[in-house]
Amino acid sequence: MPTSAHCTRRHILYALATVLVAFPYGAMLLAGDDSVAVHRRDVSNDRPFQPFVFVQAGDPQMGFGPSLDHDREMFIKLGKRAKELDAAFVLVCGDLVHKGSKADWEAFDAALATFDLPTPIVPGNHDLANMQSLTRFRSNYGPDHYRFTYNNCTFIGLNTMTLFAAATDAKDDPKSAAAWQQQGRKQWQWLEDVLAEAKKAGRTHVFLFMHHPPFAQKEDERDSYHAWPAKQRKRVCKLIRDYGIRVVFHGHTHKTYELQPDDEAFTLFSLAGTAKAFDKNGFALRLVSVDEDGLKTRPIRLDQ
Repeated sequence: MPTSAHCTRRHILYALATVLVAFPYGAMLLAGDDSVAVHRRDVSNDRPFQPFVFVQAGDPQMGFGPSLDHDREMFIKLGKRAKELDAAFVLVCGDLVHKGSKADWEAFDAALATFDLPTPIVPGNHDLANMQSLTRFRSNYGPDHYRFTYNNCTFIGLNTMTLFAAATDAKDDPKSAAAWQQQGRKQWQWLEDVLAEAKKAGRTHVFLFMHHPPFAQKEDERDSYHAWPAKQRKRVCKLIRDYGIRVVFHGHTHKTYELQPDDEAFTLFSLAGTAKAFDKNGFALRLVSVDEDGLKTRPIRLDQ
């Protein structure tokens, strides 16, 4: 796992500015909250449904590609392309950095600062490993899990790391590991509450976005690095079916594809990201067009 990132003076100033200008971080962790400002821009609205488009981004993972300059510039390119496509916002599905070094985080911050539209982010396994890194993430970027409503559609961003309830420092720091597991239990309850509220509110669509896919190939596959552990996978897939969720966006795989379980109850949308691709689909964003009946998506290459 990566080492924790260092909190620079610039990060501290950014965090303070965000608290003062954008939102109270603590409020966003409550299931009853229905507003979220991301990157100092408000995402939520209370409008009735009307068609819109947004962009899914895979792993920026600064430091994993050919160079930091490459990774930063590709992510900047994604933000500019999303703006050209008139996207309402960009969902970033985790692994913001690779090793978590100061240089990695500074490259991500520099790229993110160029985005001219809301950019909801969730953390990945290269961003979080324990309570120390979770606290730092929240200080710099706000809540690690949250929801927002846009055009009567609910978007739920999850922190898969705490939902798995396994901290990397479990043996070395039992107290921190216990706190990490408590975060997982709270998030599970929060997720159930938010899904129930979305159903009661009659949302047109409910979308999940996260880092790890529930499964990499088959829903009944064995545990692996590539997806949710079987126990938690069973639980989240039950919630997805119980609440009629049809779409899950994720990163982690460094591949661009769509995948369904055997019953075709929902679709997983994976995207390679902008640092390194493990397939022949290259670096891309996914343009998502939403109408009342559902959505249409298409990957758009950034490296051609």
